[in-house]
Amino acid sequence: MLSISTKTLALAAISVGSQFAHAAYTLNTTIAGSSFLDHFTFFTQADPTNGFVQYVNQADATAGSLVGLRNHAHANNSVYIGVDHNTTLAAAGPGRKSVRLTGKQTFTHGLVTLDVYHAPTGCGTWPALWMVNPSGTYPGTTGEIDIYEVVNNATQNSMTLHTNQGCTITSPGATAMSGAIRTPDCWVDAPGQGNSGCSITAPSALQVSSAAVAAAGANPAIANRTYATAGTAFNKQGGGVFALDWTPDLIDVYFFPRALVPTELTVGAALNGTAKTADPAQWKAQGFLPVASFSGCSFDQHISDLALVVDTDFCGAWVDGVWGSSGCAASTGAATCSAYVAANPKAFEHAHWLIGGVEMWSKA
Repeated sequence: MLSISTKTLALAAISVGSQFAHAAYTLNTTIAGSSFLDHFTFFTQADPTNGFVQYVNQADATAGSLVGLRNHAHANNSVYIGVDHNTTLAAAGPGRKSVRLTGKQTFTHGLVTLDVYHAPTGCGTWPALWMVNPSGTYPGTTGEIDIYEVVNNATQNSMTLHTNQGCTITSPGATAMSGAIRTPDCWVDAPGQGNSGCSITAPSALQVSSAAVAAAGANPAIANRTYATAGTAFNKQGGGVFALDWTPDLIDVYFFPRALVPTELTVGAALNGTAKTADPAQWKAQGFLPVASFSGCSFDQHISDLALVVDTDFCGAWVDGVWGSSGCAASTGAATCSAYVAANPKAFEHAHWLIGGVEMWSKA
């Protein structure tokens, strides 16, 4: 992972130009609680990234307590999506049981917000919240958007676009986002990039300014604190809300730490009995920068008709490739990721998602 120093979440003044002008979105779908799984299918095919994993169907996931509802310190009835943390396996496989959910709804453009209280972490894990076309040829003309993706014990979220040839992002400038471009070419076969796509790495810590705290109507005491964007510290703070703002010319990913989640992004909240609206331009005007801002490409030629995916993979191409450099080989004493994952089920007791809900918004 690229190391990035702490970045300020909010600036005293931000000019919102025409490039970032957005009409407000109106909420049209809330996916939460006991009906959450009704909006998804369970992926049960072999892992395309060669992970040490068995993705199970809904019946097996339910019987094995890999899915359900959980109450916790921050909320009740959060959706729990876990992995098998009881079975010792053979390193030769099959892999550890897990869940991969694919949304039944596909769409192009709009606002998607995801309320995450806890995300999987730890050596051997590869959790992701992402979007892909469930039936098209990958990447084709539909591509992929990664909203949250980390491996092992990483503390920085990697937000990425994967496309066919001909899409390269440009830097929006330091005042347009808090993250940093790691690789600029979105093409999955870009020379020298492997399958990195165009990737922006979030800072490991976001600093919250007094201006942002005031704009959010939050307790002034939290001003100038730092908040994690991934890893164990992310879970300790109660996670936060991710927001994907997808337009033809701009794809932004926002992250609001738990203490600064805007009222309109609270899942299920009714605002004085009126329809909920959200306006990313207003967030920027208040000083909330996206952690990633993708621009410089005609996105509609490369990204469309995507469904939301929630999964926890083990090992696989990315994790195996950094098993040594990430420090996991040394800290676990295991020469390979699969050997560690197979022999240590209790290491994954907390490799789970707690999701307050997903909301989908459209422009009037």
